[in-house]
Amino acid sequence: MVRSLLHQLRGFAGRPPDPEAGSRRRPVGVKTSPSFLHCNRLRESVQQAPHHVARAFLSTTALVALAVLPYLGSLRHPLLHDDRTLLDNAWLERDAEPSTILSRDFWYGTDHAGSDLYRPLTILTLAANLRANAGALPFRLTNALLHATVSLLVWRALSRIFRILEAGPGGPAGSLRRGEADGTRRSSTPAWIGAALFAAHPLASESVLFAVGRAELLAGAFGLLAFLAVLESGRARAGGVAAIFLSAVFFLLALGSKESAAAWLAVVIGWWLAARRAGRSPGRIRTVLMVWSGVLVLFLAGRARVVGWLPADPPWIDNPLVAVDLATRVANAVRLQAVYYAKMIVPHRLSVDYGFDQIPVLPLIPWGLPAMLGVAVIWAAIAWGLARRSSAALFLWCFTPLAFAVTGNVLFPIGVLLAERLAYVPLVGACGLAGWLIWRYSPTPVIRMGIVVAALGVAEARTAERGRDLRDLVTFVEATATASPRAVKALANAGRTRLRTGRVLEAVDPLERAIELWPEYPRALALMASAQERLGNSAAADDYRRRARLAFERGGARTGAETGSDHGPGPER
Repeated sequence: MVRSLLHQLRGFAGRPPDPEAGSRRRPVGVKTSPSFLHCNRLRESVQQAPHHVARAFLSTTALVALAVLPYLGSLRHPLLHDDRTLLDNAWLERDAEPSTILSRDFWYGTDHAGSDLYRPLTILTLAANLRANAGALPFRLTNALLHATVSLLVWRALSRIFRILEAGPGGPAGSLRRGEADGTRRSSTPAWIGAALFAAHPLASESVLFAVGRAELLAGAFGLLAFLAVLESGRARAGGVAAIFLSAVFFLLALGSKESAAAWLAVVIGWWLAARRAGRSPGRIRTVLMVWSGVLVLFLAGRARVVGWLPADPPWIDNPLVAVDLATRVANAVRLQAVYYAKMIVPHRLSVDYGFDQIPVLPLIPWGLPAMLGVAVIWAAIAWGLARRSSAALFLWCFTPLAFAVTGNVLFPIGVLLAERLAYVPLVGACGLAGWLIWRYSPTPVIRMGIVVAALGVAEARTAERGRDLRDLVTFVEATATASPRAVKALANAGRTRLRTGRVLEAVDPLERAIELWPEYPRALALMASAQERLGNSAAADDYRRRARLAFERGGARTGAETGSDHGPGPER
């Protein structure tokens, strides 16, 4: 795998000139019949076939290696966080079958049963892993292989996007580097760079490391397959009926993996506009949108029979936006898009908890509205600059917010304020754009290769480091509290874990910080009461118990299901 990766990266330094290329050119003034030209092209294609096959094999192997290698060290780490909540489940282990999962919600069989989440396909795959009775290995290995599959699909999708949009009359000349006679390679190389960045990106690690992240992986894989089928519908015969049918099937499977796959409808609309702008055929988009809309309605109707039509209000502690008005929520949601972009560019600090009060909610006046307008202006300025250079780059820049259409807290408040796993599909656009930028603006092939090697090396190391945070419960909880020093749930979990491991005095600090951030946090007050009692401060313990009881009576419902979770911030939404 390492050798194939080196071969692929070495290919970025450019292909040596073919000494016989000149001899194959048609002499000036010499007329050649179309049949002769066709035969000549066919002969050259046959001669180059072994080279293309070898290159494709090395590129594929390298991409799979980049996707899998950083997760090998964490394959046998214990199941933590929401994984234990969901998988300590007798029904899931014994009775979850295709005939029963369609009538059960995502958390059926746990303390969180009766939720508004409906993901039957994800549950079916988790049940299959659970019955292997091999601990965490089958879950993480399956996730790593799914991530590798998604990375290959990203490569394919980016190649098609570049090939279609950059070849159109609306695509500026030279938007991909000149001097490349092979159009396939022109589109494939920046696409491979983008897919490689996606495969190694640390922001994707939450979806791969946690079993419940299976929903993101499956929804991403089937969503990409549906999108690729849409791209094929434009050049298929008989109106692309087969391609449209396949796209609808894959879209339904994506919805059955996670409801947020409905955002692919927004992505397809964005593709339609981008292709029209570039003067290219976007495929049978009108037909696709009608078919997909019908599929979505059927899925929502089936989902409504199990969990109802409307989403339930999430706990305020997980998403404070549930308690604000529409304008304030939208302003903060737009601001959170900037946070996602920042983490895509510099994924240094990673956490599973961004609840209250890690990212404070800004009031609309005087801070929220200016912040929203500032983010919108910067985003639009970048979009305008990209539009002047490349239709493909513009589409990829728009891909990220389009992919957040359902999970961006704009249409309605979702279960969390911000979560890294939600960025899994939107990351496709950011990495694809990064691949185009590296390919387009690297001054020399050697510098280009150096940038790619350095970026992939840093990303692989950070992803592997993130996997080590899951080696045990104590390490995981402490890493979460360190990365989210203002998230009251993360601080309370750190205090509870220190109490359980006998570090009573050390437990006081995170609990004090949690209470300082939220003086009426019942769970932190109750844990502090326990800590003070074990330290021999009976009067302080009684006072904290009294405050915890009063806080719970006044507003305990704001914490929601959080008080029942024993393994992390959960439950996953």
